[in-house]
Amino acid sequence: MEELKEEMKSLWDDLVKRTHTQQAIWWLNGFWGTLEKDKEEIWDMVHIMIEIECGKQKRYGKLKWEEKEGCSLDQFHSHRFLERMGETLTVKQLREKVKHLDIDKNKRLALSEYLAGKYNKGIEAIVEAPQGGQAAVEALNRAKAAVSHATDALNKANDEGAAAEAALGNAKECTKASNEAKDVLNEAVAEVEKQEKTRADKIKKLKQKVVDKKLSTMKQNTAKAKLAQVEGEDPLPMRKAKLTQKSALKKSTKAAKVAAKEEKKAESAVEAAKKSREEARESMQKAKDVFTDLKENGDGIAHGEIWWMEKELSERNKFMPKGRK
Repeated sequence: MEELKEEMKSLWDDLVKRTHTQQAIWWLNGFWGTLEKDKEEIWDMVHIMIEIECGKQKRYGKLKWEEKEGCSLDQFHSHRFLERMGETLTVKQLREKVKHLDIDKNKRLALSEYLAGKYNKGIEAIVEAPQGGQAAVEALNRAKAAVSHATDALNKANDEGAAAEAALGNAKECTKASNEAKDVLNEAVAEVEKQEKTRADKIKKLKQKVVDKKLSTMKQNTAKAKLAQVEGEDPLPMRKAKLTQKSALKKSTKAAKVAAKEEKKAESAVEAAKKSREEARESMQKAKDVFTDLKENGDGIAHGEIWWMEKELSERNKFMPKGRK
């Protein structure tokens, strides 16, 4: 192969220093006509590379991916990648196969190097592969920003919804406990009042017997003795119990009202979070509609990047907490 111009070397060097994901999107944009059928396989390649270098799979759920994505693999990790790809070639043999691509002689394997060998593409064709018209790129960037904003909003709404639902559950428990306590105290107050009435009724009947001329003197004297005994009993503990129970009942009634207010407040928060979730989902759908419109009506569009964004969105939705409807 004839010597590359410095400009091509510079462009190639810029490409292979991009992340695995960015390189994959470059290839899908530039060769969509022939690579569309292999898009899922290229997606898998990228995520295998990420898994090998980071030691864990990349997930697209609520939690933000904090690992730094690289641009190439060392010889040891390259060998693992080739094994995952089912390659029978060793890294050295692969290097021999695509040695014209190893411009910096760094003995590392970039996705672009692997794909160049797999699809037999030259450097010039790769670095000059079209990446979409400027208008389409700007529209795509707006859609990507909208997806990112909608995702953040949906995460926030889900967090707020979960917190509101937890608060609502606690408020309902507090309301239930307060009402149960109030019922118990009502029963306690009623029991004390019942005891007071029983004592008063007993005293009244005894007094009637004491003055009842129809009764014998012995029975009147017996009634006097019982009356003296009942009236001699200290009513203070009963009165104190009644005051204590009524005071507790008053506090419990107040607590029940507060709990009921908190319950209504939590219900409002749940509804607000639900509304926020719906708004976030609508925003995300609008962004997805932009992808669809770009694919159907765009001129010189970046098919690969649009598909990649849709794929990420699909994966994100797969692991996203759904929240209450």
